[in-house]
Amino acid sequence: MDSKFRSEAYGTDALGLAVDYVFNNLKLLLAGLTVFPSNTRAIKAYTKVGFKNVEVLEKSWTMPSGEQMDMILMELKKDDWIAAQL
Repeated sequence: MDSKFRSEAYGTDALGLAVDYVFNNLKLLLAGLTVFPSNTRAIKAYTKVGFKNVEVLEKSWTMPSGEQMDMILMELKKDDWIAAQL
């Protein structure tokens, strides 16, 4: 991504639209994702939209180099999303 577009909240806005679609069009009750702990920008965006940390999945990802990495499991419940929109 071109650096001039960073920190403009475009990613957060797009994520909000995706979550809205998941809950209102697909009728899901829970959205979940995993993210590397080092991806602090993504974690900030996910948290801003309403996702919460559920747990750390220790050594759940193996890199091509063979290094094992932790992942953070995050979730957002539809009820929490609706409450945050009010």
